[in-house]
Amino acid sequence: MNKGFTIVLGTIVVFAAGLCAGMWIQRSQPVPPPPTTLMGELRDAPVAGANARPAKPVVNEEPSEALKAQIDRLKIEIDAFKKRLEPS
Repeated sequence: MNKGFTIVLGTIVVFAAGLCAGMWIQRSQPVPPPPTTLMGELRDAPVAGANARPAKPVVNEEPSEALKAQIDRLKIEIDAFKKRLEPS
């Protein structure tokens, strides 16, 4: 009886130690929670979660003069590269 009780008690202690170790290790999540809930796409109305990002603010749609100059320079380089690839 004493030997069986020791085995049962040892098993309970080992499981309890594993439970405590798991709770201690998983106190904080190593990655952020998923962005949506399970089956959330099937809801009637969209629900804004805690991680919902606000809409992008409207910014000036026109590129700056420096960016336009860089794009024009790259277009010239791209055209020159395409001409080198074309068979003669």
